Amino acid sequence: ERGWAPSCERVAELLLVGGVHRPRDPARAAALLRGACQAGTVPACLLLADRYARGDGVRMDQARARQLRGRACEKDHADGCLAVAEMERRGLGGPRQVADAMAHLRRACQLGSPGACEDLAQATEFGDGVTEDKARAFDLFRRAVELYEGRCAADDTQACADLGRLLRHGSGGPADEARGRSLQRGACERGNADDCIGVMMRGAMFLPGKGRVIGGVALARRCRAGDGEACFVLARVGRRALPLVGAPSVDAILGRGCALGDAACCNAAGVGAFPPDAEGRHQLSKACRMGDALGCHHLALALERSGPQQDLESAESLQRRACGWGYAPACTRLGAMRSSGGTTGASPEAAASLFGRACRLGDARGCYELGAMRIAGARIAQRVDEGRELLERACRLGARAACGLLGGLLLRGRHVERDPAAGASMLEGACQQGEPRACAELSEALRRGELLPRDEARAERLLDRTAPQAIADCRRGLASCYDDETSSVGVVWTTFDGKPARALAGVPPCDAALERVCLDATEVGVARCEHAEAGCHEVAELLERMLAVGLGASRSTLRQVNERACRLEPARCADRAVE
Repeated sequence: ERGWAPSCERVAELLLVGGVHRPRDPARAAALLRGACQAGTVPACLLLADRYARGDGVRMDQARARQLRGRACEKDHADGCLAVAEMERRGLGGPRQVADAMAHLRRACQLGSPGACEDLAQATEFGDGVTEDKARAFDLFRRAVELYEGRCAADDTQACADLGRLLRHGSGGPADEARGRSLQRGACERGNADDCIGVMMRGAMFLPGKGRVIGGVALARRCRAGDGEACFVLARVGRRALPLVGAPSVDAILGRGCALGDAACCNAAGVGAFPPDAEGRHQLSKACRMGDALGCHHLALALERSGPQQDLESAESLQRRACGWGYAPACTRLGAMRSSGGTTGASPEAAASLFGRACRLGDARGCYELGAMRIAGARIAQRVDEGRELLERACRLGARAACGLLGGLLLRGRHVERDPAAGASMLEGACQQGEPRACAELSEALRRGELLPRDEARAERLLDRTAPQAIADCRRGLASCYDDETSSVGVVWTTFDGKPARALAGVPPCDAALERVCLDATEVGVARCEHAEAGCHEVAELLERMLAVGLGASRSTLRQVNERACRLEPARCADRAVE
């Protein structure tokens, strides 16, 4: 009340935490921090910057957060230098400025920030924004370990957690798995949210025989007191965490974390249903504005859906941002948009570059798309050997379409040396995983007996097993893209940038990829209709639906299927009003 800035800062910290007799008041805290910052208290400026970055108690303003953190760095505050470097590297609150970010990391490391030394070591190890130098990177990791050791000895749980991580990885010295795990578990049990995430991602969510969350009580207290990251950890645990915070559902915990400004919570809450409702889009947008790549990617997928919310230009911009932040599925999605035209016209070379980036980041579909382009050489330079390597990598990463494509090439000797045994084996594996085109090709080879020994019974079984699911997948995609139905997509826990994240799985695409899914479904469905005389009406209905929305179905194929369907089941033809 007398205007002493350090006291104002302390009161603000208490208001941000809240308590039984003192409700959390982020707006009042922000006002106090603003005054303390103007009076020259640098820690208050950094706390205020956090409020602007998260939209907690003030309107979200990344530019203001970046400005405040930059000023703190100018006053030789290591945490300010580290924070502004992260914003500069990612282009938050202003343009992406990698050189400035590296300079600020170096300054923060010199000022004694172990996190800055570690970030700089990682950048130096891989040549990310600076010249690659493995020896220099090792020295920086060693410096980070020394700084973490000092802070951990002073009972800094976060430093102990980070030290444990580096010791387990052997960064800056010999690996020490036992001590590293001990430090991380100890930090988690003392309520360190960051490291409980690390413990949980290794599968150690619960203490053996006790059925309680590691550090659960401390985490729940922090979540209730306004720590969004602690809320995220509890949500990651699932339903067993609900009694700890008195929440009705995991989504409620995530919603609280999002309201507190935790980007991971906002993304995780926003993907509860797809396409998301207005609240879900708001949560994803908030996650994206705070620098969450998955939030940008998921919002872009929602904006691609047909209907009043469709905005392809914004979707492409969001995918570009997420790809720039290193999220591989976003690069693949952006590559598909550039391949088909998107908002700026088709550019096969740009698409190939994006697929290549996605593949280098470990995305199976990115490897598959580029491999298929290189093999065919239709729109970019043909490089068969490179294409085959990409398809093999995609297959190893789990892209069943890549296994099927390469298997077909080997079976028939197209573009590669013919190897029927290897080709049939790859087609069989892809077919068992549900790849319809692989099943159709393998079935055709078995039926004809030209490339493989004739086995008509097995050929029929392959079609019976595959066609219904393939048709169902196509129908699901059509309903999601053209009927604005909520998709029954999966939501999975994954990792990105070393941290856990919630991601959508199996979102039906609404472009050439959907057309490919449906054409594959009709191929196997038509084959089943012709050779097993089964499922004719189902594939005919699918062909009619595809023609109605402008996908590349064949009218002549539809006529042929209808003729067979009506001959087999005339009553159903009358019900469908087939001409």
